[in-house]
Amino acid sequence: MYKDRKIRKRLIAFFCTEALMCSVCSAVAYSYFSSAEEGGSHYQDASSIQLEEPVLNKAEDKVEFSLENLTDADKDVVVQIDHYKDQAFVNRDEYKLTLPSGTEQTKLSLPAQPGSRFTLADSAGSVYKDKKELGTYDWVGTWASSQLEATGENAPPKPGLSGNTFRQFIRPSTGGEKIRLKFSNKVGKTPAELKSVHIANQVNAARSEIDPATDTVVTFNGSESVSIPAGGMVTSDPIDYKVDPLQLIAVSTYFGEVPANITSHTGARCNNHFAEGNHVSDESLGNDLNRRRVSWYFLEGMDVMSPERNEAVVCFGDSITDGYGTNPNKYQRWTDAFAEKLMENEAASHLSVLNQGIGGNSIFGGLGQAAKDRFDHDVLEQPGAKYLVMLMGINDIGYATDESLTARMIEQYEIMIDKAHEKGMKVYMCTILPFKGNNYYTENEGPLREKIRLAVNEWILTKSEADEVIDLSAAFTDPEDPEKMIKEFSNDWLHPNAAGYREIGRIVYEAMMKGEGFDAK
Repeated sequence: MYKDRKIRKRLIAFFCTEALMCSVCSAVAYSYFSSAEEGGSHYQDASSIQLEEPVLNKAEDKVEFSLENLTDADKDVVVQIDHYKDQAFVNRDEYKLTLPSGTEQTKLSLPAQPGSRFTLADSAGSVYKDKKELGTYDWVGTWASSQLEATGENAPPKPGLSGNTFRQFIRPSTGGEKIRLKFSNKVGKTPAELKSVHIANQVNAARSEIDPATDTVVTFNGSESVSIPAGGMVTSDPIDYKVDPLQLIAVSTYFGEVPANITSHTGARCNNHFAEGNHVSDESLGNDLNRRRVSWYFLEGMDVMSPERNEAVVCFGDSITDGYGTNPNKYQRWTDAFAEKLMENEAASHLSVLNQGIGGNSIFGGLGQAAKDRFDHDVLEQPGAKYLVMLMGINDIGYATDESLTARMIEQYEIMIDKAHEKGMKVYMCTILPFKGNNYYTENEGPLREKIRLAVNEWILTKSEADEVIDLSAAFTDPEDPEKMIKEFSNDWLHPNAAGYREIGRIVYEAMMKGEGFDAK
């Protein structure tokens, strides 16, 4: 859908039929050209025009959508907007558009309101959207975590989760009035039993207290308990529970029998609390250091029932996205900074942020499931996922002994980008940060690994099919030593410090605001 971004824009003409009275009749013009060195007259992977899903704007007075024509022929299309009142048809506005060959993704808007129905067809009879009702609601992910096995110091406190309570804290990005929770038993070899799950507001980010007035029972098919099959997951019933953007939420679970292999996200970056017995509604579970873990167990995601214009940004990566080195309970990951800036900007506050980073993860292996294998679930299957921000590959490079890794990494990037495009997602690809000074940069292999990093980054910058490139490497490179990270942003010469993570969040935010045409604030 988002191919061949080097093609220049040509002309779009907007006009209304004379037979119909339209509330708006506008003309939008862009100048386009294409040059021989940019590929001649044939466009890539384009057999028809492309329509981005039409949605109402925040004011609910216009429908917004995008069109693209990268075929070798001009296309004539007709947009029909049927207006209804109390379920009864009132009138139809009709717009004819000419999309010349080479028209890139172009955003348009037309008068509409909740209940209006949108249809788009071309002169050849192909229908791209048929009477889609505008102003509807659907589930959109607002918080997520990628799953792996909890081992060693990341395992639950003794005597274990079975028959006991674990209270874990999350910070959703966008809010709403109705939510649902998702639990995973991905690595379990036997079922995991949730005897009781409660949700409540957290009172203090550093402590286990909840606001008892907000304590709410979570059900599964009407029951307070549920068994998650080995390797499976469950989704709760919809919960009437008001969540504000960036609000701290407690999920308290009283467990029955659990597998020996505990499904977890080991980089929660917040303290979660354990208590023996059933204490899901207790105001406090204490603050015993030996009963705390900076991990989530079995908890995979939260979705919120959202207006149709709401969309999710999936941030896919390794420990840099997971926030290695940040202080617990401070929410200092770059995805936290990114979400905060989105919520500060009304024009972008409909975008949620899903952190799908795993520390130690790599394209071909590492901790957790290999990125190439978890991509479908962690990115493509997230509700409402519209954007992908990918910062992945440093752990592959950090163990490289052969320059052939470059081609293999690029091959997997291409596969993931194509999959995202096929799903209708827009891809923002980040270059890989410098790492000299870290253990990955050994005396023998350091120069080879740096050569691979530079080659991969060159491909990202000049040849990838990503829709937008975010050159983090350029922003973080020390001009006095181009193989090294700027000292003021470095934790260990591989991972950024808190200031560095804030800078990544700012850069990603500004890149997305520019790429999507939102007002950056």
